[in-house]
Amino acid sequence: MNNQFEEFLQHGYILNNFYHFSNKIKAWQYYLPFTKAANYIDPNTRALDWGCGNGHFSSFLLHNKQMTTAFGFGETSAIPLLTDNKLFNFVAANTHEPTKLPFADQTFDIVFSMGVLEHVHESGGDQLSSLKEIHRILKPHGYFLCFHFPYSGSLVEIIHNAIMPFKRKAYVHTRRFSQEDVLRLASNSCLEVKEWGTYNILPRNFTEILPVSVTNNHFFVSVFNAVDTLISQLFPFWCTQSYFIAQKISS
Repeated sequence: MNNQFEEFLQHGYILNNFYHFSNKIKAWQYYLPFTKAANYIDPNTRALDWGCGNGHFSSFLLHNKQMTTAFGFGETSAIPLLTDNKLFNFVAANTHEPTKLPFADQTFDIVFSMGVLEHVHESGGDQLSSLKEIHRILKPHGYFLCFHFPYSGSLVEIIHNAIMPFKRKAYVHTRRFSQEDVLRLASNSCLEVKEWGTYNILPRNFTEILPVSVTNNHFFVSVFNAVDTLISQLFPFWCTQSYFIAQKISS
């Protein structure tokens, strides 16, 4: 998967149009999510990129020939770059009901959330209601894959809040979630968690202050990733993100 991920990062417009991949240190925080997602990609199924933002995850799905519907506000200029792909369509969210999904029951085989579920309460919704909507639009035995779900034990955010309690940054979340929270939310929305885990401890967004010649240097990136992987395995309870993969268990 290392080579496939590198290929994706170099694919066409990726590094030029998506701030998530503005340097390779930042980009590699998506290695685990994209690796896990790749196991569920199937060109014969329909996938929803829920809360697609500027389309960075949709671009990965399309790169892997996945039939993809992107749902979001479409507030950036990157989405039009994807619309030429016959496997892609974009559906705009209703700004008055952003948590309602304009899809029929049992539309999708798989739904992806890439840093979205944790923010729904900021738009007037809540996590449980959103998961129930996702359950509704999933086909029987379909899967929901949630990544970049802020973990309750995040060392980076705990330290940040202690040092600067009155100055919030974009990467600091108003809610963080434990494994118990995930299991409760899933159970109450008729989803069965098949896999849960944590990843990433080192703060990657801070690397923007470094020269791109450093943050894109192969040796530096390799060492950074190796250190992050090691300490994430040694101290999983301090990781910044969590993920879970859940399956629809009732209609």
